[in-house]
Amino acid sequence: MLCLAFFFGFFLSPHLWTSARFYPMTPVVSFLPMIPFPIDRLIFSFVLILLILILFIPKPTLFCVIFVLLAGILCLFDQSRWQPWFYQYLFMMIALCFYPWRGEDRKKEDAILTICRVIIVGVYFWSGIQKVNPVFFESVFPNFVNPLTRFFPVIGDTSAIAIPLIEIGIAFGLLVEKFRRAAVIFALIMHGVILFLLGPFGNNSNNVVWPWNISMIFFVFILFWQTKSPSRAFQIRGMLPLSYTIILLFCILPFFSLFNLWDSYLSASIYSGNYHWAHIYVSDEVKKQLPKDVRIHFTKVKEDKNRASIHSWSFRELNVPAYPEIRIYKNITRYICSFAENPADVALTISMRRDIGQLLRWQKKTEILRYNCLTI
Repeated sequence: MLCLAFFFGFFLSPHLWTSARFYPMTPVVSFLPMIPFPIDRLIFSFVLILLILILFIPKPTLFCVIFVLLAGILCLFDQSRWQPWFYQYLFMMIALCFYPWRGEDRKKEDAILTICRVIIVGVYFWSGIQKVNPVFFESVFPNFVNPLTRFFPVIGDTSAIAIPLIEIGIAFGLLVEKFRRAAVIFALIMHGVILFLLGPFGNNSNNVVWPWNISMIFFVFILFWQTKSPSRAFQIRGMLPLSYTIILLFCILPFFSLFNLWDSYLSASIYSGNYHWAHIYVSDEVKKQLPKDVRIHFTKVKEDKNRASIHSWSFRELNVPAYPEIRIYKNITRYICSFAENPADVALTISMRRDIGQLLRWQKKTEILRYNCLTI
């Protein structure tokens, strides 16, 4: 199931994984060069072949390791690839690199699967926490459930608060044997509803996360329906470093996103509405200098001013939302600045994510940061 989820995620976002695109890449360190054509295509093709091999070979440890290394390298060259679904899948695959495929160590099998369970629980818990904000209740949720509110108007007014409570409840329910199967059932229903709302009979949007929701249905059922209490798994020697790493990444570090000290998308914030939003403004002269495939993302807003949403640009070209961090927005703006003779002809505005203090005050307005080519 993990291989299929990876494969369809890649299939629906091919331009994200290659260099032949106009949306700028943001490497982890600035000196990393862009992987040239056709090497980028060869690496991406090999990654897909590895998934097929892992899917069919009975003991795929070596192929899992090679896949993780290549996928990790691709992520070093572009942080926009750190999509929430990919981040989750990658660490589940890392766990399976240690899986005893020969079946000689049942305790180790339980430990590895429990590591995957911790990832799932962390995703549900923080996804619920992140949605407790005014943008989700007043904008994201009403737009998301619009296909249903046409027939059931009361949904838009009364059920927004239920979503984060359900997700947090699923997380806790999966941890407690008494409530585990009920939590699984709630999760399956929730993902079924999400698929309807995102799918062609609903909003028909963001199809790259359709496979994610389908895979979560299978992950939850496979990992939790008949599982025992997971606590003993972390007592197994050899699994402690990996276990603690997963707990740190999926259970602890997302807390720091509430203080803007950890990335939103690494904290299950997708569809929360609470992340940095950015727009680029350019003069008519700069717009004329831009490549045609970049120019189409800018629309006239007033005399000698054109605006592009970085989020929309990413969706239209890569079929994924923009990775919503300031460093990404600045890097994209630097690319636009390379076409400007006058630094004042390009501007970047960022609506900041609400931190925990603003959330506690239920603050709707947020700080706006402004940059030009000299200040980014």
